[in-house]
Amino acid sequence: MAASMTRTDFHGKAGAEMNTSDEPEHQNQCRIDGLSRQLFEALKKSGDVLVTAESCTAGLIAASLARVPGMSDCLAGGFVVYQNASKVNWLSIPPEIIDRCDVVSCDVARVMAENALRQTPQASIGVSITGHLGPQSPESLDGIAWMGFATRESLSTAIRLVLEPANAMDATLESQSIVRRQRQQNAVIQILQHLLQHQSTGCIGEDALWGT
Repeated sequence: MAASMTRTDFHGKAGAEMNTSDEPEHQNQCRIDGLSRQLFEALKKSGDVLVTAESCTAGLIAASLARVPGMSDCLAGGFVVYQNASKVNWLSIPPEIIDRCDVVSCDVARVMAENALRQTPQASIGVSITGHLGPQSPESLDGIAWMGFATRESLSTAIRLVLEPANAMDATLESQSIVRRQRQQNAVIQILQHLLQHQSTGCIGEDALWGT
């Protein structure tokens, strides 16, 4: 069972209890909000427009960006393709790529970003994610995700992400949900950081795997 603590105001009066598992999520959300605002300013300056294609984050990248006022100038929209069939039917991901490479792979992430961009004429950057949040993931792939990135000027690329927290889940549904939420947030943080890197340097990810 998750520990809890009691809120105390500056007079020392006890208030409502706060689950300590919420603290990392609150801190993550503050980071996401700050990075989203930074990315908005960078996109406004460059004139770029994003489109997202999300599997394991289920729309959290786009939703996080949309919290920033004025983001409609820089965010075209997003595809939530949680099931393999949605990836095939909505983003035209060839089934043979999923069968050959696995749905959580650099190839699938790249094609997701490419095809989201191809279907969104007003966008200049496509970003995608596919990953294993647990608890049903193979042990060696637990917490592993791939970010796809595509522009109209260069080859697409994919970046391997290791999602935090890395600790193994116990059997309770509550703890599994907590880890999944925190890993989704961590994925968003890493992707926003990579997008900011691209906006400031024109490069993205030291270990990026480029398409051919």
